[in-house]
Amino acid sequence: MYLVFDIGGTRMRFGITKDGNQIDDYKVVDTPENYSTALKVIAQVIDALAPRTKFEAAAGGLPGPLSPLRDRFLRLPHLPNWEDKPILQDLTSITMSPVYLENDTAVVGLGEALYGAGQDTAIAAYITISTGIGGVRIVNGRLDEAYFGFEPGHHILNWQPSRKLEELSSWEEHISGSAIKKKYNVEPHNLQQSEFWEQAHEEIAVALHNLNCFWSPQVVILGGGLVNAKLINLLKVQQYWRRIPTVFPELPQLKVAELGTVGGLYGALALLKYKHLKE
Repeated sequence: MYLVFDIGGTRMRFGITKDGNQIDDYKVVDTPENYSTALKVIAQVIDALAPRTKFEAAAGGLPGPLSPLRDRFLRLPHLPNWEDKPILQDLTSITMSPVYLENDTAVVGLGEALYGAGQDTAIAAYITISTGIGGVRIVNGRLDEAYFGFEPGHHILNWQPSRKLEELSSWEEHISGSAIKKKYNVEPHNLQQSEFWEQAHEEIAVALHNLNCFWSPQVVILGGGLVNAKLINLLKVQQYWRRIPTVFPELPQLKVAELGTVGGLYGALALLKYKHLKE
């Protein structure tokens, strides 16, 4: 028996798989802000899924950047009480098994690359546009190597020669759900300003152009709350993207994520297969 999980800033999902090939059952609970409380909830959910089970291995995604050893969080703005906690050690104690950890966006992207919109594609990029913006590159069914991880949402969009460094702002500070709420004091789905959304599509195209220059994927998969709510129109993004001069003869395919809320569990399944089962 194996455990897969997707721990996000708002929800936690835990699933079990008997053979490592399919998810047999899963449960979803809210993510506690207190780390100690979260560990108790995690233990309870796992016991409800598979009572008194000693797992062969576990794998899953965690919110925010992890240490190079993938054993603790570096920074968690949405869950500050979790920062620098020994999450790998604690999950190993709860599951009584080896545990493999990666950033949650990376794990969702891995799921989409292998089981969703990026199937049969050698090089895929996954971008989530939600409360924040994150992303990952997947090569031949594996997460691309990175020392800390990938944070494309933090690349700078507004550089100009006359601008002071402290005035620079990232992609995430322009378009994410948290940026919209901070600037307009409304949730993204309640923002009616067409001028903002038009500019947002153009900036997404610019950001994807930059991403394409660095990662050169065959497909770019967009997911996350703003995409799922259809606040982002892929055709409009493509129109802007095609207007940007590029050195490549063609652009990557642009697709919407297909796995929805269970993308992280499928990604954890893929992580488990190549980290532990060596498939």
